Amino acid sequence: MGMINLNHESSYHQQIQVRYRSNRSRRGLYDGKDIRSGNNVSFSMKKTKRKFKPNVFKKRVYSETLDKMIQFRLTTSALRSIDKAGGLDNYLLTSKHVTEGRGLKMKNVI
Repeated sequence: MGMINLNHESSYHQQIQVRYRSNRSRRGLYDGKDIRSGNNVSFSMKKTKRKFKPNVFKKRVYSETLDKMIQFRLTTSALRSIDKAGGLDNYLLTSKHVTEGRGLKMKNVI
């Protein structure tokens, strides 16, 4: 995570925290999910490092404005968010998580 200084018209400086996104999550629609780290804890309470990976799969999703199916790498939470937004087009246009990669390219096409 890095810090960015923004200069506004007022005299104070505001810092915004920027979250690191893995290359894997930049490729598809991950809805803010990413690889997290943690511990496996055994019965004896011995801790070993592990990774928690998001539930990702390839899926073809229908775009109403383009009138065709588009293949994305999606997480299950992104799929639920697409349903909640009322379709792929509305999700791409309104979601704050679509900032780069294939999702941004399709957002610009729509």
